[in-house]
Amino acid sequence: DPSPRAFMSHSVAYAIAAMVCYGLGDYIYKQAAVARIQADHFLMAQGWFFCPLVILYALASGTLIPNPAALWGSVAGIFAFIGFYYFVRSLAAGSVSINAPIFRMNFIVTALLVIVLLGEPMTPAKITGLAFAMVATWLLVGAKHADDRIPSNRRRRALAEVAVATIAFGASNFFHTV
Repeated sequence: DPSPRAFMSHSVAYAIAAMVCYGLGDYIYKQAAVARIQADHFLMAQGWFFCPLVILYALASGTLIPNPAALWGSVAGIFAFIGFYYFVRSLAAGSVSINAPIFRMNFIVTALLVIVLLGEPMTPAKITGLAFAMVATWLLVGAKHADDRIPSNRRRRALAEVAVATIAFGASNFFHTV
């Protein structure tokens, strides 16, 4: 059905499915951190499955087309690796209920890069949305949580790692856009 209403319902369903998958992924990342699996080892194993599946999908769907512009995907991949690496590291000492939502706010970085570097207009709605996201981040970071037994220097390190992860992954999304 090509109607706008059908498109919106499919878009919402896809967004909810993505949100559930991201949540499950974050749970898996935390389980790996709890099991003391090093971030680089975990990402290597993840890459062993992800890369061949993406290539097979591209071959099967006929979308594997060599193009120099596709190299932006490699730049995005470098930033995605950095983002996921520091996100997994942040979970070793940090709380997944704080670090995962902060990491998922990488869209703030992406939006700012697109506005600054690609000249997308800054609208009142965007300003309001980004401001609310920043307030939500501030509330999460300042929130008292059940893991107060974590020494504050370890918690600060986990927050610094998730900040690096968020910035890197936001840059990755930007390079996917480019």
